Amino acid sequence: MMLLFRERAATTVTIAALIAGAVATSWIYLNGIFFPAPSPVSAMSYVALATITPAVRLLSDGRRSHADASQPPPHLNSRQEAAKE
Repeated sequence: MMLLFRERAATTVTIAALIAGAVATSWIYLNGIFFPAPSPVSAMSYVALATITPAVRLLSDGRRSHADASQPPPHLNSRQEAAKE
């Protein structure tokens, strides 16, 4: 989501998909609170949330620490080299 906005590539369709995904995910969690499922199934959405959140955090931190702002992204380097030839 943030990448789409940073690159100014967000379109109406992608924004609508982001909103639909947020609404659907919120409904799943609210439905689980108001109408709880039997014991092992009721915990699965929270287990997923507890495992996905740290994984996303680690991936985003890793990308930030390895990014060198003084160099263009690798895909731009190959285009510049091809243009020089």
